[in-house]
This record gives sequence, structure tokens and C-alpha cells, in this order.
Amino acid sequence: MNLPVGIALYADSRDVKAFFWVALGVLVVFIPTIFVGKAIALLPVFWVRIIAANFLLWTKA
Repeated sequence: MNLPVGIALYADSRDVKAFFWVALGVLVVFIPTIFVGKAIALLPVFWVRIIAANFLLWTKA
């Protein structure tokens, strides 16, 4: 998953726990993403497009 990040942290700290923390960080991101994805799937396509367009316009400003 994030092996290069784990290798960089291991090289810096010389501690094997760096790989554990990287794996934990991946889980912290993926688990909420699954639930948010399920919630987005329940919305009508029109609202998903409006929200996505708003995000795109907001990030370009």
C-alpha cells in the first residue's frame, strides 16, 4: 500500500513499528471512505454532480 512511506520512516527511525503506523494510517483513511461512499451512493445523481462541480470550482479559485 504505502510501502515507500514505510521504508522512509523505517530508514529515519530504525524502528519496525513504522510499518505498523503506516498500515494504521491507511486504515484510518479507508474505513471512513467506505462509509462515505455508501452514503454518496444513496444520493440522487443530480446532487452528486452539483456537489462535485462545487468542489471543482472551489479548488480552482
